[in-house]
Amino acid sequence: MGTMDAPFFTALALFPAMDAIFAFFNIVVSWFIPPKQLIGYEYKEGIPQHARTMVVVPTLITSCDYIDEQVRNLEVHYLSNPKGAIHFALITD
Repeated sequence: MGTMDAPFFTALALFPAMDAIFAFFNIVVSWFIPPKQLIGYEYKEGIPQHARTMVVVPTLITSCDYIDEQVRNLEVHYLSNPKGAIHFALITD
């Protein structure tokens, strides 16, 4: 091992250490600040125009078959929410 290897491996070891530190920090913060329930909306007649929403699914294009699969998944999302002002899109590379 050369002299330049030590800083590289030290930096590499910091990534899992930072993950553990963030997890510990989140646990400690949750002891002092209790979680709050988020507001939920129930639109029985579909989403109104003033609350229109776009669901964007990020994906990487790897093959033509994968594109077809993602478009079919998008269609399933659309068909499960047919009423209201909700739009669906793929964001790709």
